[in-house]
Amino acid sequence: MQKTSRMEEADDGLGEADVVVEGVSKIWETTGTMAIRNVNLKAYRHQVTVFLGHNGSGKSTLFSLIGCSARPTTGQITIRGMNVEKKTAECQSIIGHCPQSSKVFSELTVLDHLWFFSELKDPYEDWHQEATELLTRLQFDELQNKKAGALCESDKRKLCVAIAFTGGCRVVLLDQPTMGMEPKAKRLTEELISNKKRYRCIFLSTHRMYEAETVGDRIHILYAGMPICSGAPTYLKEKFAPRYIIHVLLEEQSNEKSAASIEAVITGHVKNANLESVNGCHLRYDAPKEEQEKLKTMFAALEKEQSELGIKCVGLSVNTFEDVFLGVAEEIADQAEKPLLENVDPRASDIHQGCLAIFLQQIAFIWWMRLLSYSVTAAICQVCSTIYSLNFFK
Repeated sequence: MQKTSRMEEADDGLGEADVVVEGVSKIWETTGTMAIRNVNLKAYRHQVTVFLGHNGSGKSTLFSLIGCSARPTTGQITIRGMNVEKKTAECQSIIGHCPQSSKVFSELTVLDHLWFFSELKDPYEDWHQEATELLTRLQFDELQNKKAGALCESDKRKLCVAIAFTGGCRVVLLDQPTMGMEPKAKRLTEELISNKKRYRCIFLSTHRMYEAETVGDRIHILYAGMPICSGAPTYLKEKFAPRYIIHVLLEEQSNEKSAASIEAVITGHVKNANLESVNGCHLRYDAPKEEQEKLKTMFAALEKEQSELGIKCVGLSVNTFEDVFLGVAEEIADQAEKPLLENVDPRASDIHQGCLAIFLQQIAFIWWMRLLSYSVTAAICQVCSTIYSLNFFK
């Protein structure tokens, strides 16, 4: 794929898009708030399109517009060639929606819900077969005759996910579907999404970067009501976090002289390696992927002098999607004093300032969690020892 000049990976070569959003902005009439501004994107069958961003970034508003529950102030949205404003009923009949909150009928059973919503969307004889498959995949079949009001929150979320896929829906909107789920339920939901995208165009909004990277085929990172960068997880990693991380865990009795000697060995082989952080006995260096071939000799040199340098273990890892988020934050910080768009509504300045504050709070939280993780030296040592046996040393 080619790359555009904007922070976006081109999507040419994927065929005809199921959902097209063209120049869409949304100003809520009651408050005058511009929630979405000049959004352009395409989504395809066989793909999971992810909206990743903090609260207030515009994820739920985009879902409302695509799901036909709100109308854009400007621009247009088409679903499988149908304009959502002109053919609202036809569009809604092929859309499945899992809302952010668990909206269920307390007195209806799990199976009653799947029958009811299937009948609303597209009545057909095989609804029970479809329902059985969904319940089995979510390991929910034992609760099919239980009333929804008696379900725990995690099971209510699973029910909402199952409802979204009923009735032969071709476009599925999942608004933070795993929020409130237990870990096992999250895994089952992610597996269901990956399986069901084969015949559907799926949208997913989430705060969880791991979830976005795991199930997303194309990720749009939203800020102040618009996607500031878009692309496949691999593209975003290459653009915003294109480096390896070298981990060195020192023995407790090691001193600054040992650290200096270790740095001399590392930079002697990988000239553009930089010391990124020091947390107790854990040294973390980053190295550009262009110098991958030099890593093998560097690790061999560190291993040879391991005792003299006071090294407990060393390891290598690739950047995570958190690093992508931090890279995007740097881009935003560089442009914080510049207008994101020319000729936009003046009311957009307030949402820009508010979103910037929330976005920076999320970045601060990521760094805080990262610092906490560094303190678990035993776990780091184990991870480093495992990674140490990668192909670089074969």
